[in-house]
Amino acid sequence: MRKGVLIAAAVVALLGAIVAGVSTSQHMRLKEKGFEEASFCVLSETVNCDIVNASSYSEFLGIPTAAWGFVFYCCLAGMALIAAFSRDGRATGTIAWFMSVGGILYSAWLAYI
Repeated sequence: MRKGVLIAAAVVALLGAIVAGVSTSQHMRLKEKGFEEASFCVLSETVNCDIVNASSYSEFLGIPTAAWGFVFYCCLAGMALIAAFSRDGRATGTIAWFMSVGGILYSAWLAYI
């Protein structure tokens, strides 16, 4: 893989980590305050992040799903950087690629829900 593509993947993964961090914050706000004030991502009745953040799918093992996503994206970013700067990063890059495909499928499932 080309070094520039891997660095770009790391940057995109870090952006994903930021979004996951914001979503974790929103989840915690909802648990603390409820639906008193709508968040910035409530766009309509159909697109409503607050409903998703309060659903039964918003936690796994008592930890917000978005927090798991934060860890996932940080791991992807680290793996992309390792693959970019190591002599033979093919194995790491391949594992990161399969992880990202799994993440996309899981995200699509959550979007469907």
